Amino acid sequence: MAAAFSLASVASPSVAFAQVNGACGASHGQFFQTTPSASLCANGITGAVVGDGPWAWKCAGIAGGASAMCHARTTALQVLKLNDTGQSLCYDARHAAQPCDGLIEADAPAANFPAQDLRPRLDARFGRDAQAVRGTLSKIGAGDGGFDYTKLCMNGSVCNAATVANTGATPAPNDWACTRDNATGLVWSLQTFTNLTWEQALDPARLASQNSANRCGFSSGWTVPSLRQLLSLVHHGRYEPALDANYFPNTVQHWHWSLDTNVIGAERVFAMHFGTGSTNLVFPTNTSYVLRLVRRAF
Repeated sequence: MAAAFSLASVASPSVAFAQVNGACGASHGQFFQTTPSASLCANGITGAVVGDGPWAWKCAGIAGGASAMCHARTTALQVLKLNDTGQSLCYDARHAAQPCDGLIEADAPAANFPAQDLRPRLDARFGRDAQAVRGTLSKIGAGDGGFDYTKLCMNGSVCNAATVANTGATPAPNDWACTRDNATGLVWSLQTFTNLTWEQALDPARLASQNSANRCGFSSGWTVPSLRQLLSLVHHGRYEPALDANYFPNTVQHWHWSLDTNVIGAERVFAMHFGTGSTNLVFPTNTSYVLRLVRRAF
């Protein structure tokens, strides 16, 4: 009699996949006119490219292998209007406060205004902040000094000035959920994400969720800000927080991630501290940093 045959009696061979560490491709660290799309990863699984110049992406490891974070810079001419500094105070060489619209070198002879006291090129004498002090600056919205902000509701409409902010993940349609910078043309989400590494900040799924939520009427374009974009928020006349808190309520006074990187021995990432308004190169593995998303209004 033939022996009975059972599939259960046959041992299934185990298949072992070789562990592969992710590695950046030839596009890493290079300059591009448009979003890079080729030679992103030499090894591993290529993730989505984040940003609109600079850019970053992940080359994920296989079978438990380590991942690599990669980046590229832009050669395209980026037109981003600059905000003023928010500084509205003037001082002489003896550190005494002086009216910014007071006498300057061109107005007074040296005998009446000693040369060592002259500070004719102080920042507060010029630009949007000076215009705001003089009452000659035209604004679309409002804001401290030369800053010009508008509150946007979750549905994309302009909020009433008295609308209370909702900094959570799911604002109601008529809740204030974003702030538009009328000087730079950037729209900033009021929601911030905390305790993130740089890799976590670049998670494409997070960006996709903001787009799918149609945050403030925008279903695309939400991204991690560049250092230049973060710098446009800094108010050098304010401290803790170092920005206009009336339009960015509940700002976390800690380091905020940017897309910009640098290489000094080991790779570092630029971050902005919104308690002090300072910038620094930090390790991307820091786990306690903050992310605020941005997009262009037009």
